[in-house]
Amino acid sequence: MVEQTLYLIQAFSESTRGRLLSDAPIRCISERAARRGAEILAGTKAGVMAISMHGDFRDAGSEMRTEILFSAGRIPEELGLF
Repeated sequence: MVEQTLYLIQAFSESTRGRLLSDAPIRCISERAARRGAEILAGTKAGVMAISMHGDFRDAGSEMRTEILFSAGRIPEELGLF
């Protein structure tokens, strides 16, 4: 079992009908990079969050620990993170 931490930025754009659309996730090399990138995108996106995921990514049955590092704007409720 090899545990790793993955840092991601997930941004959301707004459709012409006002629905939130997920942008492609951005993988970051560090917590600081994820936070800073999300802070920058917060000025241009409907919503954005930086998250860290920790666990064994090679084991499909492994439990992942997710932490929200930063969030701003509108985040879809169906993600169940808030």
